[in-house]
Amino acid sequence: MMKLQIEGRERICWVTGVSEKGVFHTAYAQKVADSGGGVSFLIFGGKWGIRFKPDEFPQEPWNLNNPHQWGEPFKFYGEEKDIVYAEN
Repeated sequence: MMKLQIEGRERICWVTGVSEKGVFHTAYAQKVADSGGGVSFLIFGGKWGIRFKPDEFPQEPWNLNNPHQWGEPFKFYGEEKDIVYAEN
């Protein structure tokens, strides 16, 4: 889960990776050096990127046609505190 700014307010969203043919799987966070900015966290998924859904829709399955969900190729975060890691 991640904190995102959506329509001017902070919201918690689920995130998943998306591979070819719309197959959903784990998204990952990787610490990376950011030129001039110190350290950032790269959030990435599969070849089709990552997909988000707001926390108020936890029961809705991942679906590329769901209007409550949207995708991005990847996301950078400056602070790890905005990332909530799944428990193993």
